[in-house]
Amino acid sequence: MSTALNITITDAGRAALINPANTGTNALVIAAVGISGVAVTPDHTATSLPNEMKRVPTVGGQMVAADVMHVTMTDSSGDAYSVRSFGIYLSDGTLLAIYGQADPILTKTAASEALLAVDLQLASVPAAQITFGATEWLNPPATESTPGVARLATASEALAAVDTLIALSPARAKGALLGWLLSMDGAGSGIDTDLFRGLPPEYFTNIVARLGFTPARGQGMLGNVDLNLAITSGMYRVEQPVNGPANVNYGQLLVIMGGGDTITQILSSYSDGVLWTRSGNPGNLGGSGGWSPWTSLVRATSPQAYSAADVLAKLLTVDGAGSGVDSDRLRGYAWDSGQNVSFGTIWGNMLYTASNGLGQNVAIGDDAWIGDVNITDAIGIRGQQNGNRGYIAFGTGTQGLGAEYGGDLTFGGYQICHTGNDGAGSPFDAGLFWGQAPSYYTNIQARLGFNPVRQGGGSGQGDNTIYIGWSGSRVKIQVDGSDQGNLLTDGWAGAGVTGFNGTAMRRNGWDLYGPDNDGAGSPVDAGVFCGHNIDEFAFKANTIGFGQSAQNVAGIRGFNQNYVNDTGRAFFLTINVTYPAGGSNIWLIYVDGVEVGYNSGNSSTNTSGMLCALVPAGSTYSANVPTGTVQLRSWTEMRNV
Repeated sequence: MSTALNITITDAGRAALINPANTGTNALVIAAVGISGVAVTPDHTATSLPNEMKRVPTVGGQMVAADVMHVTMTDSSGDAYSVRSFGIYLSDGTLLAIYGQADPILTKTAASEALLAVDLQLASVPAAQITFGATEWLNPPATESTPGVARLATASEALAAVDTLIALSPARAKGALLGWLLSMDGAGSGIDTDLFRGLPPEYFTNIVARLGFTPARGQGMLGNVDLNLAITSGMYRVEQPVNGPANVNYGQLLVIMGGGDTITQILSSYSDGVLWTRSGNPGNLGGSGGWSPWTSLVRATSPQAYSAADVLAKLLTVDGAGSGVDSDRLRGYAWDSGQNVSFGTIWGNMLYTASNGLGQNVAIGDDAWIGDVNITDAIGIRGQQNGNRGYIAFGTGTQGLGAEYGGDLTFGGYQICHTGNDGAGSPFDAGLFWGQAPSYYTNIQARLGFNPVRQGGGSGQGDNTIYIGWSGSRVKIQVDGSDQGNLLTDGWAGAGVTGFNGTAMRRNGWDLYGPDNDGAGSPVDAGVFCGHNIDEFAFKANTIGFGQSAQNVAGIRGFNQNYVNDTGRAFFLTINVTYPAGGSNIWLIYVDGVEVGYNSGNSSTNTSGMLCALVPAGSTYSANVPTGTVQLRSWTEMRNV
C-alpha cells in the first residue's frame, strides 16, 4: 500500500531539471533507489544518501496525477536489512530526492522480497518531465482514472464522505448508508422507518385484527419437509415428506391448529387419491404426547374398485387380540372355550334368520329351516315348502330321516319302528332290548344264579365300597382303599369252636364269656378289674372337683362377712389380694370360726397375697382384715356346675 511521505527534493535534483539556457526544463529518468539502515535528516543540499548500504536498480513509476508521481522499488535478492532512509537517483547519478525517519520503513529477510512504494507530490517541479527506467513492476495508487492500490476508508471517513482518494468497502458503505438514513429518519421525512408505505407495523403484523377473522394460510411449498414439524395452520404442497404415510408422495397437506397443544393433519396422495389423517399433541406444540398413526379416510376411486385381496389385506392389518376383529375369537370367545354364542339375526344370500310363525329360524339353502320351535330346550328342522315336515339326509343320499307333524319317525318313507316290523326276529322287536327280554334286566338273581349281598344302605351304614376276597390263605376285607385285615373263621379260631350260645362264643362246650361264667371267683368276673372291685375305680358323686367348676364370685363377696356353703358339697376356696407398700397389712381366712389361713405384707413396694381353704358342705367361712388396707383381687370357689 502506498503512503504519502514528506520527501525532500535536493538542490542538485532541481538543477538537473533546468536547462543550461534557463529557458525550460530537461527530461529526467529515475533509474535507482538507494537504501540505508540509518535514520538520516533530509538535507536539500545532499548529493548522496549518507550510510547508503545498497542501491536497487529495479525501480518503476507512473504519473498518477498532474502533480503526483508514484515510485516503486522491489528487491528479490537474498539480502536481509531494515530501511530507515532512502534516496531517489537519476540515470546520471544525481540525487533527486531524499527521505529518512527513526522507525524502519520496511524490514527484509533473506527469504522475503522487499517492496517500497512512495508517492511524490511535486508542487514546484514539472512532474511531467520525469520518467522511469525499468517500468515492468508498478503499484500505483488508485484514482478515478488510474487503476492501482487504494486504502480503505475508516468508519468515520466513510460517514464523513469527503475524501475522494480512498476506497469504500461494502461493510463501510452499509454502515455509512445506514447512518445517513438514520440521520434522515423521522416523521414527514419520506423515509420514516416507523412506517411502511405510510402504515404502522401492526397493520402488517396483526392480520387477524385488521381482517376481523383468522385466515387460512394459502398455497405454500414444503417439499421434503418432516411433517412432524408442519404445525402452522394452512394448506401446503409436499413432495416426498418425512413421517408421512407409506408411499405417499407429491400430495396436498392441510394443517389445522386452532390453538392449545393439539393439531390435525389431512394429507391427500397424488398417486392414488387416498385421503389420510392423523392428530396429536406433540412436544413442539407444548403437548405431552406425540402423533397418532396415519389413517386412510377416502379412496378416490369408487368402493367397487376394492378387490377381495384389498379387503383381506386391510382386515389383516387390524386382526389381532383386542382389535374387535380378532379372527381367533367368535363374539369375544375362543373357538374352544365351550361358550354358547348367540348370533341374533343373521342375514345373507342363503343363510339368514326369519320367522315362519314358530320363532326365529335359519334358512339352510332353499329347502329347509333350522331353528326355534317354541319348545323348551329343543331345535326344529322343517321344510321351506312344507313347514309340517322335517328331514335330514346323510351323505349324498336322497332318502331322509325325519317325520311329518304328528307322525312317526321315518327313513326313506318307511317308519323306523311300527307294528309291521315289531316281533320276534325283527331288529325292531319292541319286546327286547339289545336282544334281551326284560326279565334279563329285572330278575338279577336268576341271571346271576345267586343272591347278591346289598352293599350299604342299612342303619348307621355309609355307601362305602366293600371288597371281600381270598388272599391265598385267608379271607380279607377292605373298605374303599383301607385294608381291614383278615376275617376270623372257624379254621382260625382254634379247636373246639363249635358255635355260639346266645351272644357268647363257645369253646369246648363253654362260653368264652357269658352269664354262666360271670360272678365271684370266676376268672372273667365282670365286677372285678385286675383283682379289685370295679367300684374302687369309680368316681364318687361328692368328689371335690367332680361336677364342679371354678367361679370368681368377688362381685358378691367381701371382707369381714360370714358366708355359708349351701352347695351340698365341699368346695375349694382361693382368695387373691393386693395391699400398698409400707405399714402392716394382715388378713386371715376362717372356716367355722377356726383360722385356716394367715397372710401379711409390709414391703417397700406394692405387693399381693393369696390364701386357700377347703370349705366343707354346710360350713361357715369368711375373710377378715384386722390390720391395714387390703384390696380384694379375686374370690374363686369350686362350685357345682
